[in-house]
Amino acid sequence: MSQYYSLPSPAFSFLLLLLLTFFPPSFLSLSLSQSSLRWASSNDPCYHHDGHPRHCLSDFINAAYGVPVLAQGLLQGSEKNTSALTDLHNPHNLTCWTASEASGARDWTLTVPLGRRFEVTYISLQFCQQVEPTTPFSISILKSMDYGHSWRPLQFYSSNCMGKFGLPAQSVALTRHQETESLCSDPRPLQKHRGGMVLAFSTLDGRPSSADFEYSPGLQDWVTATDIRIVFHHSQGKTDNHHFRHSSLSAPPRFPLTLADIQVGGRCKCNGHASHCRRDSQGQAVCQCEHHTAGPDCDVCEPFYYDRPWQRATPTEPHPCVPCECNGHSSKCRFSMAVFQQSGRVSGGVCLKCRHHTTGRHCQFCQSGYTRNNSKPINHRKACQRQSVCVCVCVCVYVCVVLLECALTFDLCSHVRGMLFGLNITSIHTGCVRSSCGGTWSCHASLG
Repeated sequence: MSQYYSLPSPAFSFLLLLLLTFFPPSFLSLSLSQSSLRWASSNDPCYHHDGHPRHCLSDFINAAYGVPVLAQGLLQGSEKNTSALTDLHNPHNLTCWTASEASGARDWTLTVPLGRRFEVTYISLQFCQQVEPTTPFSISILKSMDYGHSWRPLQFYSSNCMGKFGLPAQSVALTRHQETESLCSDPRPLQKHRGGMVLAFSTLDGRPSSADFEYSPGLQDWVTATDIRIVFHHSQGKTDNHHFRHSSLSAPPRFPLTLADIQVGGRCKCNGHASHCRRDSQGQAVCQCEHHTAGPDCDVCEPFYYDRPWQRATPTEPHPCVPCECNGHSSKCRFSMAVFQQSGRVSGGVCLKCRHHTTGRHCQFCQSGYTRNNSKPINHRKACQRQSVCVCVCVCVYVCVVLLECALTFDLCSHVRGMLFGLNITSIHTGCVRSSCGGTWSCHASLG
């Protein structure tokens, strides 16, 4: 089973980017776990020792490992799927992606489908050549958040940023407004690593809010991706017609851009509500959601846990989903923002289909025809009982008879009242008054 290592904080993303880039591949998780869910310790990382929920992070992995890469020449339209660029990187037996100078295509692209939403921390390109390329080249790194339907640039690299992309050479976002916009910088000098040149892009490096990543929805959206696309632009208009070849470290490159390995470091997007991400029986990577959250990204609340709106967990507030308060009389509810606002943003759950003759937002009232049984607690199934009404019927001796069960007595009372010596009962409920002697009932009537 692969060993995973977590990234402590976005503030250290660039430092760990370098560490992860230069460490041997065995130090980095290769793929999503296929095994049963296991915690790294005896305690659940998403909960404190006392059981209270807390913010937790999913495993930090190489999301591109083993993923077939779509290599495409834009002008020729030739395509080829290969996992040679995302397999276990062996510097002593490189598998290189090369572009022939004889090709008429100007650009060539590599598309890495990640299969789900990830929060990407870095993208690393390991080239086969051992020396800095002398031929000018430019690279675009793009992301998709909707599985390839639309694309958004993350970073541009060029020795002539203004001429190639119309952007000034800039490696740091100057304002918070600019931190979710793509920048352009010179890719050189490239870093040298284990016999080849490396270009490493950190999604959070140079972003003013990176230290507050967990509290920045803009940056969280900025690093979210389902697919990564890398476009190689050749300034002299010649690239592509790719082929694969095995080479030794001493073999000279045929073209300045020969790529050996692609890594995409990041975490499954679980919004702070899961510490593990694994593939299900259908092969789809899903978060093992905690805090009564649900969905592939833990981005909704479980059914009945709708008393508060869903929120992403943060290090200071785990924002667990809270169950509706229905006093045990319903298992269904909905969230109402209007009710939530009226409560001072404390509670917004509205119970549905209350049982046991209850009604109300919390199933806390009794239905019409039922009264509260004070001998039972509010959450008891017999908290509401059928209402009993005393009905007075006048007889000629002015004695009131107490009859129960309204449905059987109202008609009788009306019928008898019309027959009895012109007496007019002013009210069925108030027409009787307690006699002062013997506990009998007297008829309170007026002669008509």
